[in-house]
Amino acid sequence: MAVPPAAIVSDSDLLLLAGVAQSVGAAPADLLASLYADSGLQTNAGASRTPPSALGIGLITQAEAMEHLGMNEAAWREIPNQSFVLQIGQIKHLFDGVVEGYPNAVALYQHRIAPLAVGPSILYRAPSPGYVTNSFLDTGKKGFIESEDLRQFLIARTTGTSFVDYMKRLQVVSGTPGALPRIPIAPIISSNDASIAVTATETPGDTNSLPWGTIALACAGAVGAFFLYKQLRPSTDTAAQGASSGSDDDDEGDE
Repeated sequence: MAVPPAAIVSDSDLLLLAGVAQSVGAAPADLLASLYADSGLQTNAGASRTPPSALGIGLITQAEAMEHLGMNEAAWREIPNQSFVLQIGQIKHLFDGVVEGYPNAVALYQHRIAPLAVGPSILYRAPSPGYVTNSFLDTGKKGFIESEDLRQFLIARTTGTSFVDYMKRLQVVSGTPGALPRIPIAPIISSNDASIAVTATETPGDTNSLPWGTIALACAGAVGAFFLYKQLRPSTDTAAQGASSGSDDDDEGDE
């Protein structure tokens, strides 16, 4: 089957994304980061794989489509042919129902990766099906996936020029100049601070140690976050003066 072309994401699409984010208790910038990290915001994401495992801007799996969206297999396979408007409506259903909302981008992304996980935790261990499906997230191939891995993935995916362009446009259309995805700079470790996505960065059997690899990744994360801030800072000033930022055509490529 031919892969359909990706729909162009318009400013009205981004404004709709912002509305969906607010309706589910999330910040628009956090929802943008979560969706972009997986699909690059491409409506045809996942369609080139044979067989496909997840489809659309939210990379919705067949199991999710059946359980939460009432789709059969044929309807699920049609997702890449659907508009951004239809797909963002499906995303709303998947994020609905979390009463306390989402304190940051990591918590939002964790709900998609491991919806049954409560708070910060180790999400999957090898060789569980959840681990196998998301093994690309396992930083350092340590045999388990935790919230810190999600933080690192989000940082890596939201520092390129394509995401920065989407973020600039979202700031303008949603009237939130200066808004950035809330991705913690420091490693995610146990904390009672609900404003930070937290988890124990632990190796199995050792809940008190912070691996050197995690410390090194935290440094890389800090550099990435600083880069994103520097990229977006000029657009903040522009938005404040009522001018919209331009877009660029650079794209990073997606799964």
